[in-house]
Amino acid sequence: TKKITYAELKAALDTGTGFVRITGDTMTGDLNVDSGNLRVRSTSGSTLELTNTSTTLGDNAFVGGLAFRNDDTSGSPPHYSGIKARTDGAGGTEMDLEFYANRDKYETDAPHMILRSTGNFGINIADASQKLHVGGNAIITGITRLGNGTATSPAYQFVDDTNTGMYRSSSDVLGFSTGGGNRLTLNSTGATFAGTVTVGNSSIGSNTSHLA
Repeated sequence: TKKITYAELKAALDTGTGFVRITGDTMTGDLNVDSGNLRVRSTSGSTLELTNTSTTLGDNAFVGGLAFRNDDTSGSPPHYSGIKARTDGAGGTEMDLEFYANRDKYETDAPHMILRSTGNFGINIADASQKLHVGGNAIITGITRLGNGTATSPAYQFVDDTNTGMYRSSSDVLGFSTGGGNRLTLNSTGATFAGTVTVGNSSIGSNTSHLA
């Protein structure tokens, strides 16, 4: 580990190259700031680039990250929170961005959230297959808006039964489907059902009966 003073760092930046090289031209080693802040400022925008220079990165390889480390001795240090980049399953050519909190291991522990190279975002699930994929329960205290859906693919459907659920068939009309077919329609005048309605052991209607 190489420690440099603020004056040495400022002198390196004042060379006009825009780079601080540590341990010669290989860009390896550590830059430690024992106290205070490390700032990168520019009138034209600044970039902090973390590069894995290996040319043979495979699937699920650690590329780089930004870690916050807690060495509090009252617990079982260290613990990390931060962001890390990892190659996906495309042979190392594309990257996922992972977010994690209070993990024991910086490079290997599973993330809490992940932004896939496909644009899908996962919470508590590594293989996010949708634009938002939640592995667990969700509580939404505000308004949730869904697309209209259809009888064959309702807007509210189930992971293991995607053609059964609830959908908006037209303005102010709510449809319910099973097996990809409409079974019940609710509108401002009442309910229209397709098929047979059975109460107890008695059938009270069939096909397109209307209940108001």
